[in-house]
Amino acid sequence: MLFKVVAPKKARLAEAEESLAETMKILNAKREELAEVEGKLANLKLTFAEMTDKKQQLEFQVWSVLSISLSSIESNVQCSLALLL
Repeated sequence: MLFKVVAPKKARLAEAEESLAETMKILNAKREELAEVEGKLANLKLTFAEMTDKKQQLEFQVWSVLSISLSSIESNVQCSLALLL
């Protein structure tokens, strides 16, 4: 009689354990995928920071060149005006 009560419970337990094992397998696979995505995101953040720095450097170089060019033009205009007067 005890067997009639215990056997179905053992069967349900085995099913639940099998279902849990499958679910854990899926969960671990998804964790691995997440770790890959997080790694890619970290690389993208690093690349973004590097490119932002490079952009700022290039902007500074452009403004430096423009500043020098404008100063040169201004000097040439002043010299030309002085010669005309």
